[in-house]
Amino acid sequence: MKKLIIVIFLIIPLLRTTSAHAQSDRQDAGFIVMYNPEVNVNDIRTKEIFRQDSGVRIVEYFEHLGIWHIVFDSSRKSEDAVLTLLKNDPTVINANPVRNRVTIRSAIPDDTDFDSQWALHNTGQTGGTAGADIKALNVWDITKGNS
Repeated sequence: MKKLIIVIFLIIPLLRTTSAHAQSDRQDAGFIVMYNPEVNVNDIRTKEIFRQDSGVRIVEYFEHLGIWHIVFDSSRKSEDAVLTLLKNDPTVINANPVRNRVTIRSAIPDDTDFDSQWALHNTGQTGGTAGADIKALNVWDITKGNS
C-alpha cells in the first residue's frame, strides 16, 4: 500500500505537466494563413484582426513561402471564431489551424569556409552590406538536395 501511494504521488505531477504542456502547445499552434500575394504586407500587418486588444497576433511571416503563422489567446477568442474571421476576409486565400507544433529550422552548412562565402549569406563579415546575398539559408531551410 505504501508503494502505491508513493507511485501515485510521483505520477500526479507528471500528469499535470503533460496536461499543461499539451494545452500550451495547442494554444501556441494557431493558424497558417496565406493572403492574396497582391496585398501589401504592411496592409496585412495593420488589419483589424491583429489589433493589440484583439487577442490575435502575428508570430512570423515566411516571405519565401508567402504564408503567415498567427496565434490567438484562447481565453479571448475560440479557434472557430478566429477561423471564421479569417475565412470571411476576402484577402485570405487559405487559413488552416495548425495541428502540430511549428518549429523554425535554420540550416547552416558545416563547411568551415562558409563564413567567408558572403554571396551565400552576407552578414557584413568582410565589410560589405549585410543582406546583399542570394538568401541561401532560406533555401536550405526548405531543401538540401538529394545528397
